[in-house]
Amino acid sequence: MFIFSQEDPIHKLEINTPFRSDSFAIFVVQKGEIMVECNLNNYNLVTNSVFFALPDSLYELQYISADLSFTCVAFRKDYLDKQRFYQSSLDIIHIFCSEMQLHHALTEEECTDLSITITALQKKTLLRERTPYYDEIVHHNFSLLIYQAASVFSKHISISPPQLNRKEEISVNFLNLLSERFKKERSVQYYADALFITARHLSQVVKEITGKTAGDLIDEAVIKEAKVLLSQPAMNVAQAASKLEFSNQSFFGKYFKHHTGLSPAEYRKNSHLPQNPPF
Repeated sequence: MFIFSQEDPIHKLEINTPFRSDSFAIFVVQKGEIMVECNLNNYNLVTNSVFFALPDSLYELQYISADLSFTCVAFRKDYLDKQRFYQSSLDIIHIFCSEMQLHHALTEEECTDLSITITALQKKTLLRERTPYYDEIVHHNFSLLIYQAASVFSKHISISPPQLNRKEEISVNFLNLLSERFKKERSVQYYADALFITARHLSQVVKEITGKTAGDLIDEAVIKEAKVLLSQPAMNVAQAASKLEFSNQSFFGKYFKHHTGLSPAEYRKNSHLPQNPPF
C-alpha cells in the first residue's frame, strides 16, 4: 500500500504517457480538474469527486489543472486479501470489480471525510513498526477507509443509472470487448461479428458516439499498450512485438512507425515513462 498527494515528487502525475498499473486505487479530487482515459473511456474528475482505479487497466492522464489538489491510496490485491476483506465482507469487494462505476461525484462533506481518512491512514503507516499494535492500528484505519468508500459507492449505485440507447450500448460493448481482446484481435470484422452487426454499422455507430471509428480505437489501444511495453527497461522490441502477438518484429515496427512516426527503437530511446506509475 502507498499513499500520496500532489505534493509527492515520487509519484508525479504526467500527461500523455500511457501506463498500466497493478494496483487498486482510490483517487479523491479535493480541488481542480484532471482528465483520465481508462481503457479508451474518458473521465473528467473535478472538485469533490472520487475515481476508483482497477489493476490491469490501461490509463493515460490527458489534462491536469494547475490548481489540482488530491489524495490517493493505492494497494494490490494481496494487500486487500491480507486485510481479510475477501473473507469477511463480500459486499465490500463489489467496489473493486470490473463492472463497477469508476467515477462518482461527492458532496463536499463526503470528499472531506475521505480525504481526512486517507491522510490519517498515511500518518499511521509512518509510525515505527515497533509501535505497539502497529499492524492493528493500520488495519483498522485502512478498514475505515474501505467502508467509507463502500458507503459512497453503495449510495450512488442505489440511484438508477441512465438507460443507454442502442448506439451507446453497442459502443460500450465494443470498448469492453476491445479492452479484453486488442492484443490478439485487430480486425474490425472480428468485433462486429462478436456483436452480431456489420463492420460498417459498427464503425458508423462508434464514430457517432466517440468521434473515432472502430478501426481508430483498435489502433489506439494497440499503440498505447506498445508504448507501455517499450517504456519498460527490461522489455526489448522483439518481446514487445511478441506480447502484442504480432507475427514478427518487422511487421510490428512498420505498424508502430505508421501510427507514431517513430520506430519502436526510437520511441524506446526517447521514452520518459516514469518507473513508478501514479497508482
